[in-house]
Amino acid sequence: MSGQTGPVFRFAELEREQLLQRVAPEFDAGMVLRIIAGPGMGKTCFIRQLLRRKAVDSGLLDFRTLGSRPDSFVLHLQAVFTRLWPGLDRLVPPAGKHEIFSDQEAALRRLDFLLDALSFHADGPAILVLDSCELLAGREEEQQLVSLLLQRLPGSVSIIVSSRSSLSFAPLTTRRLEGGLLELRDRDLVFDQAEADSFLRCNLP
Repeated sequence: MSGQTGPVFRFAELEREQLLQRVAPEFDAGMVLRIIAGPGMGKTCFIRQLLRRKAVDSGLLDFRTLGSRPDSFVLHLQAVFTRLWPGLDRLVPPAGKHEIFSDQEAALRRLDFLLDALSFHADGPAILVLDSCELLAGREEEQQLVSLLLQRLPGSVSIIVSSRSSLSFAPLTTRRLEGGLLELRDRDLVFDQAEADSFLRCNLP
């Protein structure tokens, strides 16, 4: 019959307590958490739980919702930072009336201004989430912007880089050598037997 739909199933979210106990204490200010796992592995669910556990202000940039131009990344990033630190936009030179940062140099300059302002204005801890980073494959201009962000982000800000596949950002190699990088992959996100049993108990009648 027209207009009919099937039943809607709403599953209870299983708290990843063991994984949270392992990751949350190490994910301090200035740390980078890199999550590389396939679709359906629970990346988004775990990130949401980790943000609740850390209980600090957070902002999200999801590359699925951004355009493929460098200016789109920078402008959305500025909006996220301004929401986290009101007044930050007053420290960033305004864009020209018709300027849209259409070239890479302009986007890099704008990001430099933004990070300079952030270094003076970020007066408390926060977490920035970059999601769907696999979409940056082959988009070298945006990869360069993300690398600059990772390199210059103030020490009070932690960052989560989530992706379905591995991308090489040079600052992450430096972070790993300095002990400032945590990494999770598919095997880390797999439910153990106790978690699977708990999930089934919560969701099956």
